[in-house]
Amino acid sequence: MLINEEKEGLCYFLVRKGPGITVNNRLVLTQTQKLAVTANMQQSLYILQSSNMELIEFINQQADENPVLEADFGTMLHNRGVAGSSAAAPEYDPIAMAANAAPTLEQHLLRQLNCLTGLPAGVYEAAKYMIGNLDDNGYLALPLEQVAGDLGISPAIVDLALNRVQELDPAGVGARNLRECLLIQLRLTHGVDSLVYRLVEGHLEDLAANRIKRIAKELRADADEIREAACRLTALVPRPGAIFQADKPHYVIPDIVIEQREEGFDIRVRSISKSVRINGFYKGMSELAAAGDPERQFLKEKLSSAEWLLKCLSQREKTLRLVAEAVVEAQAEFFRTGKGSLAPLSLKEVAERIGMHESTVSRSVAGKFAQTPRGIFELKYFFASGVYASEGPAVSADHIKRKIKELIRLENAAKPLSDQQLAEALLAAGLSISRRTVAKYREEMGIAPSSRRAARS
Repeated sequence: MLINEEKEGLCYFLVRKGPGITVNNRLVLTQTQKLAVTANMQQSLYILQSSNMELIEFINQQADENPVLEADFGTMLHNRGVAGSSAAAPEYDPIAMAANAAPTLEQHLLRQLNCLTGLPAGVYEAAKYMIGNLDDNGYLALPLEQVAGDLGISPAIVDLALNRVQELDPAGVGARNLRECLLIQLRLTHGVDSLVYRLVEGHLEDLAANRIKRIAKELRADADEIREAACRLTALVPRPGAIFQADKPHYVIPDIVIEQREEGFDIRVRSISKSVRINGFYKGMSELAAAGDPERQFLKEKLSSAEWLLKCLSQREKTLRLVAEAVVEAQAEFFRTGKGSLAPLSLKEVAERIGMHESTVSRSVAGKFAQTPRGIFELKYFFASGVYASEGPAVSADHIKRKIKELIRLENAAKPLSDQQLAEALLAAGLSISRRTVAKYREEMGIAPSSRRAARS
């Protein structure tokens, strides 16, 4: 039994079927429910979560394969924004830019991987898969169990592949956390028996808290040796992939334009669908061709495919507008006054406001940019996590980071504040936040721990 349903503009089929079971030597049919994702639904999801640039590339590909579909993005491409700026780029040449572009981290690593000889096929494929899943910092956020499951290979092969990736340049790439990143680099430069290696391996948190005496006792070294070893960490690169992002222009076509008016805000979704149309000549041919004619059947199928694409584009724009309206409502103070007023906001809150599923909101936010009175921002920037305040409403993580930065700016250079002391200072200001969270925010801002700040003073 097939039940064709439509939810949030996405079609899917609920298939009720099941294997037979034997009862008293008789075959009895049973029914189970299974969600079957159709090709149309897959296309809908892809269109919803794609950025404007990805979508333009996808639609051009579809137009090449479907004579009924026509697309012209010339005007949009020659009037596109640049992330962080509202300047136009009329001389933009995507082919020339691609030819002259510096290699990405993924390209740099794949070139090295392809030069390795004697790699078993499974190890090569797993290493290639990991390289494709590194974040901008060069870290592997994907659990190894998931890699094994996705590729259908053994954990042992995955471990071998990870070792190969972590042997590539830049040193530290493929690490799963800061400690592993530093240890990979220290293994190459100082060896696993060195004091600095043992310092990072087992005492990184103590070092961040400036517990030098405790470390010295456990490693059987004096305090000066520990401080000297800590100073060597300043030569390491905590984010090895970041060098491939530096000074790299990121061109975007803002999906949403938000402009401030006297009475509020004007929200416009940049329409992709206006640049896509159905060829009237082929549409007429499909209606005039005789029934049963193979040409008519072909055109009917292509026409149906084109109409579905346009429907998905229209639904994407409606969803983006609803999400943008909810974001502007929640972050109105930010758009009026600037970064200092970013409020906590979750995907769940927006989903509840607009009556959609959280996963739909998540897909609609992915890779999208908004041109605002404060500049061009990635849409997910406005989904700030909240932190509990003892008095008043919750405050955003962005607000907490500024507080941490200010405390460090005013600290005694001879006695820098540890993460625990920063947490206590924030608590005194009415902000309840753990030491671990302080350390996380500090690292995200690129601020060294107290031990290294003391070493530089």
